[in-house]
Amino acid sequence: MFPLDFVKYELWFFYHQILIGDSLAADYLICHLVSRIYLRRDVLTLGKFSVNLFNVPLNENYAKRLATIVQLLVDKAHYLPLTVDNFNKLNFVPKKDYEANRLVSGALQLSAGTHLVLDETAMGAGQLSPHGLKNLTSLGSLISWQRLEYDFQYHQLEFPSDVPCLVVSEGRSMLPSDCQVMLRPSEPVGPNVVRDRFAEAGAALDAALLSRCEFKFFFLTRRNLLVKMKFLFLLTLFQAPRVPLRHPSPGVRDDG
Repeated sequence: MFPLDFVKYELWFFYHQILIGDSLAADYLICHLVSRIYLRRDVLTLGKFSVNLFNVPLNENYAKRLATIVQLLVDKAHYLPLTVDNFNKLNFVPKKDYEANRLVSGALQLSAGTHLVLDETAMGAGQLSPHGLKNLTSLGSLISWQRLEYDFQYHQLEFPSDVPCLVVSEGRSMLPSDCQVMLRPSEPVGPNVVRDRFAEAGAALDAALLSRCEFKFFFLTRRNLLVKMKFLFLLTLFQAPRVPLRHPSPGVRDDG
């Protein structure tokens, strides 16, 4: 089967299921998953497509379940709950330890092509420390510019990154993004809806299908084919639209 058709129909089905019937959100999520940086000019970064998916259900650990599906269908993914403790205690950026003469890795030090799922629904009440605010700034810089500053104590060194970021939140995220997508479930989200949706999607996954998905994403994200494949994918994706666009301005879906 032609790879683009596979991505359009088979992968779209899974995300349509776990996004509780929101067809447009499934389209945006797939576009996000196939995005890769293909050109850098000064502060301009072309190819990145960070998405804030908001209005997600808070019951049944929805954000974590969504991240698990993403991890199954791509070759590299990382889930990071944005709790106050994580901001205040974790090192988001690598830091040089001069006593041990080694560079201590940070939570955002990820290899190129790793999909980062940021769970803002995990955020609770609390106050960010100066270290937490620094981590928040580093995270915003990664999302906006795809650059990460390494901390050498006496100076900072900036390195380029290629980490697609998906922010899952209840309301509009405090973090920057290229596109904000409001989840609109096709049915009321009752106590068992989330569980049943993910159970149906999980039952349809098997080892053979997962290996094919990994191959297709590997093929689609090769550097030498990126521009051509991305254009053809978007062309076939929206050639026969399933639902009309429900938002008046680009990048935001909201009635307000």
